[in-house]
Amino acid sequence: EFPGCMSLFNYEGCLSSHGGWVTSVVSCADDATLVSGSRDNHLMIWNMTEQQTAGVPGVPVKCLEGHAHFVSSIAMSSDGAFALSGSWDHTLRLWEVATGRCIRTFKGHTKDVLAVAFSADNRHIISCGRDKTIRLWNTVGEVKKVYSDKPHSEWVTSVAITPSEAAEETLVLSAGWDNKVKAFKLLDGSHVADMEAHTGPVNSVVVSPDGTVAASAGKDGKVCLWKLTGEDKFTVSHTFDCGDHTINALAFCPTRFWLAAATNKGVIVFDLPAEAAVAEFDVAEPVDAEVEEVTKRFTPAAASIAWSQDGAKLFVGCADNTIRTFRCSQ
Repeated sequence: EFPGCMSLFNYEGCLSSHGGWVTSVVSCADDATLVSGSRDNHLMIWNMTEQQTAGVPGVPVKCLEGHAHFVSSIAMSSDGAFALSGSWDHTLRLWEVATGRCIRTFKGHTKDVLAVAFSADNRHIISCGRDKTIRLWNTVGEVKKVYSDKPHSEWVTSVAITPSEAAEETLVLSAGWDNKVKAFKLLDGSHVADMEAHTGPVNSVVVSPDGTVAASAGKDGKVCLWKLTGEDKFTVSHTFDCGDHTINALAFCPTRFWLAAATNKGVIVFDLPAEAAVAEFDVAEPVDAEVEEVTKRFTPAAASIAWSQDGAKLFVGCADNTIRTFRCSQ
């Protein structure tokens, strides 16, 4: 058990328009828009500024339809104008956020797409999936490279791209059910490193906003922090042990050196310089203890997680088809 207290994050409300698990959630640059993806096969665009009632922190404004199976992953272009989605229908789709229009469908994967990512300059797209491949695309939907140098031997569940300005120096990090995190060069797909520390399938890999650290986590309940700079890069700098939590997703805070983990039991937030958890809480709605026995609270698993761009809120996509929002009091 962590000493972290719930009081650091206060429950704000619930967004509920999806008809399936919320598998991905991303806040756009101005924090006025939230985009989510779900096992109902749809993406939803939310207006987060027009608060209708207490406990409802946003309004659904567009439902993006087109995928024929679960939406597994969403990435936003840096200007917030475009959303990229990956789906179990084996395709990626590029959407115009303002209109909700699907501009392009990317076909090439032979099985479920599990994760998608944009490069910092929005010119390159990376995807991965159950066909065990990582693919590099241009924005018009052409596959430029299938990474074949020392690839994963199992499903590839997650990809992240380092925020380097120079494409030649940019790395792609991937996580797989072969228990490995790998690093590749973005453009030519050459293998750079195997990062081995996990003892079970890895569900998520993310890169810090400054590009100096990566974090990975999965079924072994461990969050590994990896150095991405210096002579000892690609080595573990610290490990957080979350016990019997399966960790489904990770998100670096954009404004301070914190990392949030979405687990089957809720959310854990780590302060990286302090090497400590600062908060641990479930995502169930608060109940009035006098009205209802607390033991009856239903606590859904946290399937996805994102910070607001100002670092003040956490958005948690849940297995009960909702997005729960929490405000940081610090």
